[in-house]
Amino acid sequence: VSPDALVGIMLEFDKLSQSDGASSSEGDGYLVGPYFVAKLPNHPLLIEGRLLTGQTENQVSVVGVGGTATETFDTQRTLASIKVAGQLNYGELVLTPSLTATHLRDAQDAFANTRGNIVAAQGIEVNSVAPGLNFAQPVSLSNGELMLTGGISGIWSSSEGTGFASSVAPTTDGQRARITLGASFALPYGVVLSTGTFYDGIGVNDYESYGLDLGVQMQF
Repeated sequence: VSPDALVGIMLEFDKLSQSDGASSSEGDGYLVGPYFVAKLPNHPLLIEGRLLTGQTENQVSVVGVGGTATETFDTQRTLASIKVAGQLNYGELVLTPSLTATHLRDAQDAFANTRGNIVAAQGIEVNSVAPGLNFAQPVSLSNGELMLTGGISGIWSSSEGTGFASSVAPTTDGQRARITLGASFALPYGVVLSTGTFYDGIGVNDYESYGLDLGVQMQF
């Protein structure tokens, strides 16, 4: 819409498959909605946000004395987030402080199961605020350009449930920290190799999450 602002439409799909002893569950879902990115004129301050809504279709199967009972139900969900980030330059080193706020809601309406019993409505809301500081440091090599990246963020999150979901408290509630490290290597002819890793759960005893990604990008 201007040199300093853009808007768009985002569409996401996801799939869940889980097995727990005599029960198993599968789900397919989507989220869709607008997003925006804006920059203050003549100032390295960025603001981005999104507001997505959608639903999931779920199937739960439980093996019992009378055989396998399969239940199907839908949920409606909303994801909203906003992020403010700046940029500080110290020679070639770039520091990016940021603040991100996220709201997630997933709700299931009451429904009758295969035996005619009413399953009560339930839902959960999760809110989080995450201040962070990322860095990017380029390194010139004889055969390409290496970019080192990483950062640390503090995360404060809280959740609130209704119905049966109120008895299931996520272990991520409270305060914790997350760190990331990565690198990308730009080769000739528009080829970029990248790798990154993260660890989430610093400061808490009953939660951890970590991952590794590898990427190859080619420009034509």
